[in-house]
Amino acid sequence: MDLGLIKPNNELDGHLKQARESGNKYRWLLIMIDRQKCQMTLENKFIKQKDWKNDYQRFYNQINRDDNRPFFLLIHLDADDINWLLIHMSPPKSDVKQKMVAASTKATLKNSFGSPLITMDLFIEDFDDLSVEKIYDQIQTRQHDKRQVQTLQELEHQKQQELEVMHKIEHCNLGRSGGALHFNCLLDQTAEMELKNFQQGHHCCIRFIMSNDFSKVVYDGKLTLDYCPLLSKRWDYKRSDEHGQMLLPEHFQPGYIIFRFRHFNPLDDYGESEERFVMISYVPSDNTLPAKLRFSYSVNLNSMVEKMNDKLDNHVKYFEAGSLDEVTVLRIFYLLYPSLDTDMHEQKQQNEMAPPLKFDKPLARGRGPRRIIR
Repeated sequence: MDLGLIKPNNELDGHLKQARESGNKYRWLLIMIDRQKCQMTLENKFIKQKDWKNDYQRFYNQINRDDNRPFFLLIHLDADDINWLLIHMSPPKSDVKQKMVAASTKATLKNSFGSPLITMDLFIEDFDDLSVEKIYDQIQTRQHDKRQVQTLQELEHQKQQELEVMHKIEHCNLGRSGGALHFNCLLDQTAEMELKNFQQGHHCCIRFIMSNDFSKVVYDGKLTLDYCPLLSKRWDYKRSDEHGQMLLPEHFQPGYIIFRFRHFNPLDDYGESEERFVMISYVPSDNTLPAKLRFSYSVNLNSMVEKMNDKLDNHVKYFEAGSLDEVTVLRIFYLLYPSLDTDMHEQKQQNEMAPPLKFDKPLARGRGPRRIIR
C-alpha cells in the first residue's frame, strides 16, 4: 500500500473546506483511516454549542476504549492565539502497521486542511490523557513554552541589534582598560561649533543625539535663558521648597543634555555664587527607543563625558535619567555635593570605618580586595 495515496475522501474534503471558512460552525471533526480504500474518512462531527471544553467533553464521553484504531481529532478552540488543535491518538494496543499508516498520514491531513490553521498538535497514546483537564494542561504548557521561545528570540534579536551597532559605529576603536570597553565618540562639525558657543555663554542648554547611522554624535538643539528662565535662576539649597523643581522642559527629546547649573555653594560659609556644567544622559526607561539607539547612547556615554571635560575645560558632573522628572534641583545639588545626601554620606563613612576582611589587601594602593591563596 502506497502511504502517499491516503487522502481525504470527497465527504471529508467538503467538511474540511467548510471548517476552513470564516464563521466556521464545527467544534470538532473525528477522522479515521480506511486502509482498504486508502482514504481518510469523517467518523463524526459536532456543531458548536458552548465553549470548546464543554463541546469537547461530549466527544470524550462517547470514546470507545475498545476500538484500538488510531484517529485524528480536529478541535476549533476559542483562544485568540490558537485556531485549530490537532490530536493524533494512537492507542497502545494498535498494531504496528496501523501506527505507521497514521503517522505517515498526519502530514497529508495537515496539508489538506491547511497547516497554518493548525497552530498546535498533540500526540497521545493513553485514553486517560484525552480528558478535558489534561488536554487543557497541555495547551497551557505549550503556550507557556511558546512565550518563552518568543522571549528568547526577542532577547537574541536585541543582542543581534547591539552587535550590529558595535560594528556600525565607525569610530569605536575599542581599547581595554581594566576589562572595560571604551568607545571614542565623535562630534560632527556643527556640534563642535555649538559647543563653543555654549562654553562662551551664548546658550544655557544644548542637546546632542546619535546620528541615524550611529557613527557620530550630532547637535540637535539649544535653549536660551529667555526660553528657559529656570536655568537662569541661582538656586539656594537652603530653600527646601524649591528642591522638587524640575529644571528641564517636559517635551525634551532623549539624548545627551548639557546645561549650566547656577547656584550658591551650600558648603561655603559665605554662600558664594557658582556655575557648574551638568550632563544628563536621558534615555526613557519605558523602552520607547529602539534597542540599537539605547545601546549606542550607553556605550558612548563615558567617551561623551570625557569629551565634554576636554572641550569645556571643566569637570562635568553627569548621571543617567530614565525620566525628566528625575532632573530636579535637589538631585543636582546631591550630584555636585554628595555630602549633602546624608544617607549616602553616612553609608560611605560606615563602609570606610568597617574593619577589613582577613583576605583584603590594603586599599591605599587602589586595588580591590584580593583573596590570598595558600
